[in-house]
Amino acid sequence: MDIGAAAARLQIVADLTSGAFEERIDNLGNSDIALIKQIADEDTSAQYQQLMNAIITGVAQGRHGINSAHLTANRVVELAFRCTREYFSALHCYRRNLRVGMLDRPFRATHLPRRFSSAGR
Repeated sequence: MDIGAAAARLQIVADLTSGAFEERIDNLGNSDIALIKQIADEDTSAQYQQLMNAIITGVAQGRHGINSAHLTANRVVELAFRCTREYFSALHCYRRNLRVGMLDRPFRATHLPRRFSSAGR
């Protein structure tokens, strides 16, 4: 399955359900449900179909199902992002900047025990 294409489709689902999720609306409009069903037909893989069937069932059950569909779609998009080049590039840059930042700071041995104070000598 093409992760990028699936994530893009699920982002549409997240967008379609976001208004109902945020405003606590009990039902989606017929056109929104029809679009979700159309998106479900765009990939025939078993995993995608299982996920989309659960989303379609959820949005038909009212507010709690819409909320579940919205949260699920958002989470899938988040997880799919972790498989992209952009994510790995951003993570690499972050780690590099963190290392450079650590090298630029002076070393402080705050975790080492003090031997003797100069006053006691």
